[in-house]
Amino acid sequence: MRRKGVIVAAAFLVSLGFPAPAHALWGGGWLERLSGPGPFWGQVVDERFLCVTLPGKTAEAEAVLKDNKWGQRLTHKLGDRAWLTAAGCQFLNTSSNDPRLEVGVDFGFLKSSENLLNYSNHPDLSDDDKDVGLRTFALTADIRVNRVLDVGASIGRASFRSPESDLFPSFSRTVSQPLRVTVRPLAFLSERGRAEAFVVRFDATKFHGTFTADDFGAVPGTFNEPGEITWAWSFRVDPLALIWK
Repeated sequence: MRRKGVIVAAAFLVSLGFPAPAHALWGGGWLERLSGPGPFWGQVVDERFLCVTLPGKTAEAEAVLKDNKWGQRLTHKLGDRAWLTAAGCQFLNTSSNDPRLEVGVDFGFLKSSENLLNYSNHPDLSDDDKDVGLRTFALTADIRVNRVLDVGASIGRASFRSPESDLFPSFSRTVSQPLRVTVRPLAFLSERGRAEAFVVRFDATKFHGTFTADDFGAVPGTFNEPGEITWAWSFRVDPLALIWK
């Protein structure tokens, strides 16, 4: 148990070392610039808590769980093919390329590295005062195509705030990802389950609703965007994949 704890702690520290960005828990994220503020950098957290396997694979998955007391304690069976889990879905690796469905939540804690909106109405603002904080929460669904590739989608909310000043009041927008592509590059090189611990994700992120200069405290009428699709990527480390054999 002590060894497993060391593995989890080490994976967490490694993920924090990547300032830019997936079955994953901890990592760094990058979101492309909106028409005004951005790009956004920060930390991202991804937890998949519902695992659904193919018909006929239940017995194999239960055999894997039986051999891992830690995973067994954190996993609850729902029906014949689904499990609620806080231990990750790696116990469903009954065959290296079996598809499965994974449902979860995704959090992002990001901050703009630049803001190009017109703030001539606030001539005394510093660059730090113009910073825009972005927090995202989304419900996710990903289909594991094989051990190297996932494809999925998500929907949730994004909130914007002024972390260094009271430049503008916080506000939120609906956000969705019509496309999420997750790649486990080390799985190309090794068939070991732990090779799936290091992942890269590419996302198409859609912000729904209009953005205006007033939203961000800029000069009224200088910015009006009816909704944007931006691109994001992330590098993440999944410590749970390091624990499952």
